[in-house]
Amino acid sequence: MDPNFVPPPGPPVTRVAEINGVAISMTVCVAIFVPLRFWVRGAMVGKVGPDDWCIGVATILSILLNVLVMVSTHYGAGQHFWNLEADEMAEGLKYNYLTQILTVPCLAMVKVSIGLFLLRLAASKLYRHVCVGFIVIMSTYSFASALTIIFQCYPVRAIWDVSTPNANCMSTQVRLGLGYSYSIVTIISDFFLVVLPIAMLWHVQIPRRQRFMICGILSVGTFAASASIVKCLYVVNFGRTGDFLWDSSDVCMWTMIEVNVGILSASLPALKPLFKRVMNKALYSSERSRTRGLSNSRGHQLSSINKSGVARPDPQNGISNDIRAGSAHTILYGQRVRLPDSESEEGIFGISKRTEVSVDVETISTSSGEGGVGGIGGIGVIRDDRAPASAAASHVLY
Repeated sequence: MDPNFVPPPGPPVTRVAEINGVAISMTVCVAIFVPLRFWVRGAMVGKVGPDDWCIGVATILSILLNVLVMVSTHYGAGQHFWNLEADEMAEGLKYNYLTQILTVPCLAMVKVSIGLFLLRLAASKLYRHVCVGFIVIMSTYSFASALTIIFQCYPVRAIWDVSTPNANCMSTQVRLGLGYSYSIVTIISDFFLVVLPIAMLWHVQIPRRQRFMICGILSVGTFAASASIVKCLYVVNFGRTGDFLWDSSDVCMWTMIEVNVGILSASLPALKPLFKRVMNKALYSSERSRTRGLSNSRGHQLSSINKSGVARPDPQNGISNDIRAGSAHTILYGQRVRLPDSESEEGIFGISKRTEVSVDVETISTSSGEGGVGGIGGIGVIRDDRAPASAAASHVLY
């Protein structure tokens, strides 16, 4: 500090309440939505994938980041340096340094999670290669950025202790340049993750209204991109006056918003089965007095739904539909079969992958009568006298 510096008159100005308010609100949001995501994926869908685990890691890092930010306000973050003791300022700079290190892997895990999610939905080899390339590039760049932040000074202690002898640190201009480059890459990647799923789903054979709904859900990531842009604007003034803990206030708050909004944006698509179940229950509650007939794909009339939401079986056809809010089953000759609905792996957005198999049959030899098993090359076909011919074709054992 300049020995001739005279602090301005008046009471100390602080932004501690603003910083803590953002940290607490963001922590509460991710603490609600991310566990809901894991519950939906585990209990409703029945499968927790790599993208879910990446978001779980990002959430842990994000909560730790928010906690460190709140601790840093106890040591001067959000205050001017002339209102702080030298020891307080050193501790505040140390916690500020730790939050910078945590930010990079946290954002990287969010983007990798979205990339893995899109990889699961990708139907063509081109989009799969694009998703894998994005994951590799972001992981590599984030690792290099983290190393740059960690070793911006040598020895590292010089980052928060200005009295460290023989210290060698990056200049303020170099730090700002690195901050700009990282922010620009983050913004570009955010918009890329908004455009990519729209391009992937634009030509999918689904109703236009559903297509726009899906694109709207995936476009929530624009909020994270907007937070990155706002943060980039505040990076301009970071450290220029030497009042680092005060200058970092806006950067710190928008970093927390960027990280946590990214986590929430990545979790919203996975929560669609839960939203649909809630809506279905609400619709069923309002129309529970009404009954309607259901028909299967062959035109068989099924029974009406009772008050519990379960259809009574049709003994003549041996088929019944078990319709519940957010899920569907078919009971075929006493066996329950799960239908590919909105809670299935690829049915989160109402689309599903289908593989068509064509089998050329030249000869069929029957050795055990009409109810036996006939050999078709290496394929066995189970015949069931109770099922029509069209239904028997689906029982192919490979």
